Amino acid sequence: MAGGKVNLQRTRVSKKYRKVLRAGYVDLCEWALFNDRPHPAALSEDARAMSELLIDFIQDAFERNKPLSHGRRAILAVQYEFRHLVKSLRGPWDSISHWQERQPVQLRVPCTRLIAYAVFCSALLRGFVTDTRNAHLWIPFGVMVRTGWTALMRPGEIVNLRGKHIVLPSALHAALTDTAILMIDRPKNRRHLGRQQVCRVDDMTSTAWLRWLLEDMYPELKIFPASGATFRALFEETCEELGVTDIGLTAGSLRPGRATHLFLEGMETSRLRVMGRWKRLESLDHYIQVASAALTHIQLPSPVLCNLEAIVNRAQVFAQPPSRPWTDFLSRDSQLRSHLQWKPLRSRRQCGKPWLID
Repeated sequence: MAGGKVNLQRTRVSKKYRKVLRAGYVDLCEWALFNDRPHPAALSEDARAMSELLIDFIQDAFERNKPLSHGRRAILAVQYEFRHLVKSLRGPWDSISHWQERQPVQLRVPCTRLIAYAVFCSALLRGFVTDTRNAHLWIPFGVMVRTGWTALMRPGEIVNLRGKHIVLPSALHAALTDTAILMIDRPKNRRHLGRQQVCRVDDMTSTAWLRWLLEDMYPELKIFPASGATFRALFEETCEELGVTDIGLTAGSLRPGRATHLFLEGMETSRLRVMGRWKRLESLDHYIQVASAALTHIQLPSPVLCNLEAIVNRAQVFAQPPSRPWTDFLSRDSQLRSHLQWKPLRSRRQCGKPWLID
């Protein structure tokens, strides 16, 4: 699209986020109407009156047990509609801060290395032995759980990783000794750290499995062939099989689990911030403290703990991928056809690529 056809002011936030902000503004307008208060647009030049309106709106939402996001979204909507008020709404933000302090502490439970490796082993066992029909899901899922934990990745980054985003050790990249580099496209914090970011996989096993999966794979395809919802469902199913569902693990537990592990091993937070792509050191400090505190809540029965250790210890066969190619164990035909949008068979044959299967 030509640069002159793009409205830079309108497109500074995504279409999806604009809808969220618009919904917040509508909620504020409706509340003002029902409570006989001035319309927000009428107060656009009066910062003090706008602050009072938002403070009363937030107080009402708090008393009616609305979610905190209800009040926060209204402030952000006003700031989006009236940019000149961005620095004039300290009072409403103070109300939000006090509301947040009164909420119960919600700790994101970190996934420890033992559990992450047990999920990896269990998934590969399902893909290679007990559920070969769904090997196309279980094998990439297991590899990406271990990779995502090692590389401090968010769930959305894990499921959106494509073959072309991975750089493996080679003669060209001699500095990457048993280390892979992953390029994260459009990450969550792209406004602050760039639209394309990188993370390291410094685990020999993960690197070996990634190399195996990438061999003769069409580079535009995603490593995990399904949606984020499917990834989360497989994670929950595996945790249930391992007997660790009661501690509250989710796919989002991988990133804080690895961060906490590195922190407890003694890694400096300045280095950890770069590895995990946090914007500020203060944000990482808070993140680490909350995740470390959550570790104290993880209590597993001895039989479950022994089972996890046994799974990891017995699964040394998965320390390296099979000598046979991945095409002997799983198929990406449907994923490839969906991506190519049913290109004519003749054009695919003319490509002469091993991943274009008739």
